[in-house]
Amino acid sequence: MAAFTAAGVFWHSVKHTPMLLDPASHPTRLLEVHEVAFIFRCSQENVRRLIREGQLAAIRIRARTWRVDPVDLKAFLDAQRVVQRPTPVADPHERRAVPRPHIEVA
Repeated sequence: MAAFTAAGVFWHSVKHTPMLLDPASHPTRLLEVHEVAFIFRCSQENVRRLIREGQLAAIRIRARTWRVDPVDLKAFLDAQRVVQRPTPVADPHERRAVPRPHIEVA
């Protein structure tokens, strides 16, 4: 069972160790694939696919073991961010010209 607490601390009750998601406060803590999957709310295989495709930077520890630096995770999330621009509201009193179809007379 995992949960978030105040001050950005991610607590993983199985290991009973706090994992800080803020890289400035704990720069040496690398995240495991299952921790990144928990943060993304996706499967571990999806995280491994992002690593294989080079979209998410990771460190290979062994043949099948990966670690993700929280700084790289934040950079990945920032790159994925989409900013929606508000659509301009049309003035209801403005009259718009309706384009007429072009008809050729033979």
